[in-house]
Amino acid sequence: MKIAMVSARTHDLVDLSEALRRQGHEVDVHSPSLPGAVPALGDLVAELEAAWLTAPPDVVHTHSWTCGLAGSLAARRLGLPVVHSSGGLGTAAAPADRSSDRLDVERALVREVAHLIARCPGEAADLVLVGAQRTRLSVVPPGVDTEVFVPDGPRARRPLPHRVVALGELVPHSGFREIVATLSTVDDTELVIVPDQADDAGAREARVLQAMARERGVAKRVVLAGKVSRSSLPALLRSADVALDLPWHDRSSSAVLAAMACGVPVIATPVGALHDAVVDGVTGRHVPPRSPGVLARALRSLLGNEVERFEYGVAGRDRATTRYSWERVAADTARVYEHVASAPVVSPAPSGARGRAAG
Repeated sequence: MKIAMVSARTHDLVDLSEALRRQGHEVDVHSPSLPGAVPALGDLVAELEAAWLTAPPDVVHTHSWTCGLAGSLAARRLGLPVVHSSGGLGTAAAPADRSSDRLDVERALVREVAHLIARCPGEAADLVLVGAQRTRLSVVPPGVDTEVFVPDGPRARRPLPHRVVALGELVPHSGFREIVATLSTVDDTELVIVPDQADDAGAREARVLQAMARERGVAKRVVLAGKVSRSSLPALLRSADVALDLPWHDRSSSAVLAAMACGVPVIATPVGALHDAVVDGVTGRHVPPRSPGVLARALRSLLGNEVERFEYGVAGRDRATTRYSWERVAADTARVYEHVASAPVVSPAPSGARGRAAG
């Protein structure tokens, strides 16, 4: 099949596209010049229409609400079927990531696209609540490169008997503050914070975390790693006894899948895709958001039990390779494409979304 991806360029997008190509599909990727910027969408719509008018794809697959708006407008005008991956609804996002425009566009996309892909059953339920038809909805999780992220290989050096790696965005609702607060109750353990981004908001939160670490007397055991390259991340993950991902709100499971593929047990909050990726008591532990006391007990217990860590690590690697490999994810995604491409496209572009893009 010929597939047109409309998305900001991410490692997940690149990995999915490459896996689809290995399975014999042709994939073209279209990315906005300013990801997430609504004013730039008009130019993207025009670019997509021009490209697809001369070489129409069999299916358009959009990711995120901004790219979903642009891709669906261009595709509907040309009679092309659209598959949309929301990546989490605005209603489940952190307050700073919500806007009336986003919520309106998401509801329009839910009603109008040919098919929706949710990352997990919880996200699928959220989509149904805002109007998605169950017959036009599939669950396909994010994937992980199980040949790059492996248990065997070099390990980054560590200065203390134990190391914990914390993953997520450098923002207040990512749970890093609770982790730093917990560290004073855990002996002989280094905390390495690996953020998803390096921007002004991240720099502000880094200063808050450093101040907290000084106040609690653990500054020498807290490392803010900065942006870690993809090539360096496996060795860092393998050096950890436990990986932590503790957001308050919905979040992708990509980071914890990388840790699981490296055979590292995970402690995570059961929100969004994390709820399904980490099986409580099998590949790691679930702890409630914003609960440093519960986290401290779980962390001390796991660091003190090498056998349990080993068992979680083995189970995590097995789950990553059998359920979340990119080959499996690409095959599941391609089945959605084949289903959609065989059905006629009859819905017009949503008028409210068209007016928004034009403005």
